[in-house]
Amino acid sequence: GTRIQLPRYNLTDTQAEYDALAKAISEATGTPDNPTVIELTGDILMGENPSFRIEGDKHIVIDGKGHTIVRSDGYSCIFLVSDGSSLILRNVILDGDGGSTIQMSSETSGTDITTVTLEDGVILQNGGSRPAIWMYGARFQMKGNSIIKDVDVAIEGDDAPTPEPQKSSVHFYGGKLLNCQTIINLISIQEFPKIHIAQMPQIDGSGKLKIKSGFGGTGIIGQIVAPEDDCQLNLDDFDFDVWTDDKPYKIYLDNDGIIKIKVEE
Repeated sequence: GTRIQLPRYNLTDTQAEYDALAKAISEATGTPDNPTVIELTGDILMGENPSFRIEGDKHIVIDGKGHTIVRSDGYSCIFLVSDGSSLILRNVILDGDGGSTIQMSSETSGTDITTVTLEDGVILQNGGSRPAIWMYGARFQMKGNSIIKDVDVAIEGDDAPTPEPQKSSVHFYGGKLLNCQTIINLISIQEFPKIHIAQMPQIDGSGKLKIKSGFGGTGIIGQIVAPEDDCQLNLDDFDFDVWTDDKPYKIYLDNDGIIKIKVEE
């Protein structure tokens, strides 16, 4: 019946690494053309520490050197990126532990676009209902040997008010999506290109890029484009899951090689 009290820790000896990264982010002074480069020196288990915030027009490259950042509470994300800032995640493993790893957003006015690039990195979710990447009015890019693995929803766009054209978009320059039940869930595709593909990512299972989209209204409401001539799009490479409030729709490849989804009048 004796009650004892034990000290509460973050269950990690990497608090110094967390503090160092948070400090480096807060002091970053890079520009879009010359971003601040931060190299990790060890793994980071975030525990109950807050998300890393990259805002106020900051431009940062985080070179993980193969290290892992784990969001161990399974709720808060690892990175919050906003206000026209940019983040390149290179050679780093992000483990969301069932929660989102990255949340990114841009204002609906101005020319700066919040951009996150996963370059030769890995994003894990390990189950859970939250999307690995949540974006609104921002741009996500996947390059090189990057992998998004073991997620329910890999990339999701919000159904908030429509952002300006070209702001909310996904760009694929290769990469792999492994064990992703729903790869891209774009709730608010509107009258502008949404998914740009320079190189089709590798998909396990069905081998198709699954696009789950919530549409509304009429007219052309979504586009998938190949921005480079050597990337040929094929309808057979995609698995579309579209709901349009019971309105009939068609998916077609136009003469310019752009896949379009049109809700019939």
